[in-house]
Amino acid sequence: MRSCVEINSIGSLFCSKYAIQVIDKQENGGHIFQMEGYGSNGQMRKGGPLVYGMTKFGLSYLGQALAVECEGTNVGVHRIYPGLTLTDFITKGKDKVAPYMGLMLNIIGDTPENVAKNLCPKLVRVEGNNKHYEHVTQRMYSFLFMISALYVRNKFYDKEGNRINA
Repeated sequence: MRSCVEINSIGSLFCSKYAIQVIDKQENGGHIFQMEGYGSNGQMRKGGPLVYGMTKFGLSYLGQALAVECEGTNVGVHRIYPGLTLTDFITKGKDKVAPYMGLMLNIIGDTPENVAKNLCPKLVRVEGNNKHYEHVTQRMYSFLFMISALYVRNKFYDKEGNRINA
């Protein structure tokens, strides 16, 4: 719990502070990207990752506040929401999950490679300040649940919640 707060909140604050100092001195400036995650848009659920979500909600605020602070400078501050990305953080040691969780991961989960393929071209061309990039928008999540729930099976987890190709 403490390390989550130290990394996501305090670490991001100090890294941003020093990055702003360096970037602002560069002739062409540069950009900082804050990585949002579960909780950054205020979503929550019972039994959800409370501390993680709290830090990501704060990180979203930090990104927006730093963008305001950096107006008129050489520094652009932006936010990235990659969506449910099946990294080791999500899957490591989880060869079995509850069946409903396996279905959810199959429907809205994506690989880091697909997320990067979608977001990276946008990030290297970014201009200005205070942009927000999402790999999967909330509207797309709704669409995926409505349409794909009937068809998406055995993508990452089988119907019993066992990890496929773990």
